[in-house]
Amino acid sequence: MSSLDSITKILFTIIKIIISIIIGFVIFSPSSVIQKYDNVEIDYTVWESDENENYNVLNPVLDTVLWVPMIPITENSSTGIILGLYNNLLGRPRFFDSGLIWLNRCVDQDRNGIDDNTGEPALTYGHSADLYFDTCLMIQFHVLNIQKSVPSNQLTDTELVFIMIIGVIITVIGGGLVFTVAGYYINKYWKYRKFKPKVVKERYYTRNQLFLKYGILLSLLTVITFIILGIVNLYSPLDVILQFNPGAFWIVIILIMVVWSFTIPLYLVIYRILKRN
Repeated sequence: MSSLDSITKILFTIIKIIISIIIGFVIFSPSSVIQKYDNVEIDYTVWESDENENYNVLNPVLDTVLWVPMIPITENSSTGIILGLYNNLLGRPRFFDSGLIWLNRCVDQDRNGIDDNTGEPALTYGHSADLYFDTCLMIQFHVLNIQKSVPSNQLTDTELVFIMIIGVIITVIGGGLVFTVAGYYINKYWKYRKFKPKVVKERYYTRNQLFLKYGILLSLLTVITFIILGIVNLYSPLDVILQFNPGAFWIVIILIMVVWSFTIPLYLVIYRILKRN
């Protein structure tokens, strides 16, 4: 077995391992994180407290399992949740246990999230019409389930244009580097062939070599695709993008195709150089 065959088989094995890891990462990582506008099922307990963070563990004002919408009370005073709970839920995974969280009293008559007297964040009920207005609270929750609804990271038209501009810049710079490197080795290769005595005609690839060559290429393109999708998935789940951000979805497809167009010729040049050596 040639050194090239050994190297390529090792690379092929490594690529398969990477694909398996990335597939698992893409499938299991994103949807369990709480984002804005999600519906979250929590085992939730609330106690009245005081300035010294004292509370009666046997006398909670609320102790139940309930679904809460991830909308802050500053956006919707009737269905929104207080900022102390909202901030602590945001970004948490499924089965997260908060422990005890103490929230200071506040006055926030205009519901802007800022205490009218101190200028500090208004984390509890700050309107005089609220049941626990200007009251210190102790809360504890355990995340049971997460239901995705509306995307928290919906892209605006301005953001889409900005991403496209950045993508074009990166493509131009990356493409220039790729073609510079590829051109250097192609030029070097043809100079080598020009001055090399033609003794024996170069053999064609065998069937196994062709399978190995294009099998590695296919695996490489698959890895690149999953890496791009995984990065996008961290920002916003793919099913949410499909439903609410079709423009962003097509940008991802174009990005994958552009990266492929640079990867394929570069791979073929490198593979041929390795085979020759």
